[in-house]
Parts: sequence; structure tokens; C-alpha cells
Amino acid sequence: MHISICGITTDLYHLAIYTPIGRIYVTTCLYGVHGVAIETESTSNQLIIEANEIEECISNANIIKQIDQWFQLYFGDCEVLTDRVPLPHPDLTLHLPPHSPPYLHRILTALSTEVPTGSTVSYSQLAQLSGYSASHCRLAARAMKLNPFPILVPCHRVVPKQLRQHGITANSIGRYTAGGVNMSHIKLWLLQHEGVI
Repeated sequence: MHISICGITTDLYHLAIYTPIGRIYVTTCLYGVHGVAIETESTSNQLIIEANEIEECISNANIIKQIDQWFQLYFGDCEVLTDRVPLPHPDLTLHLPPHSPPYLHRILTALSTEVPTGSTVSYSQLAQLSGYSASHCRLAARAMKLNPFPILVPCHRVVPKQLRQHGITANSIGRYTAGGVNMSHIKLWLLQHEGVI
């Protein structure tokens, strides 16, 4: 998987995927993914997907089929979750918005390649995995808040340091703001699904 800053303008396609945590909307082009949004009350009105548009996407873009299959595999039986759930395609590109801060690319790449399914990392550890010092933990936290690809780039696996030291429980997993609102219940579900809790 590659993460790049995208300045190209091309046709975007939208896919609604029905999952145990609700609908997930994926925006993609023929070359990669531009965003993943978990449905909330605020996104449900913004991301209306027409059925004929979805059919057109699927017939025109193999990448959409791969993304859909990946999410079906991820949300399937927990038994299939091994060391890592393989990404849809090794050449998949996740397109960051053109004005993304440089640290975002570094930190999201480290998270997607270094933190496997069934494990967690603290913000300071993620900063170190990204080539920064542990004192850059707030930079890592900011990157998680800006992550446009929740679940594909697993920001739910990042938890506060004290939780990693004293044990992660259902009542102490930290915040999860995929989509811009607090969705800690989804973070809890994802970590339970991956066998962390």
C-alpha cells in the first residue's frame, strides 16, 4: 500500500459498504482511495449514494471490488484475522488531500505497515515508529485525528500510553474521532473484533 498526496482531478466514485458498525462510505478513483467515512448522523446526509452510481463504479473500477472484498473480509469471522488482514492490493494508493501536512504521510504510513491486527501502539510509540522522538506524541495524535482512511489505516489501534501500561479495558480505550465526532463505541467494537480486549 502506498500513501501519496494527490493533486490530480479525476472522476471520483462512491461505495457504501454495510458493516456491523454501520455503513462505511469509500471515495475512490481508478487509481486509489481518497477517503473512508464511518456513517454518523452528520455524514448520513452528506454521503447519499445512488444505487445506479454504485453499480457503475463497480463495473468500471476493479479497485472498488477489491476495497469491498477487503472490508467484507475484515468484518467477517474473527477467525480469519491473522497477523495482518491483507490490504486489497499491494499497489493500492491512498490519496491524501493536496494540502496535507508532511508529517501526516509519515505517520499514517508507519501505522499502516508497523501495527498489525490484534495489537495496539501508544501515541509516543507511533511517533517513534514514524522516525520522530517519543516527545512528538501530540503530532501522532493530531495525525490520527486527521486520518482520512479509518480502518484501512487503523487509527483505532492507537491508545494512550497509560492504557498500554496498565491494560486496555472496555472503559479505558481513549477517544476515537473517525469522521470528526467521538465514536469511542466503534473503537471499542473494532478492538474487541481484533481480539485486543
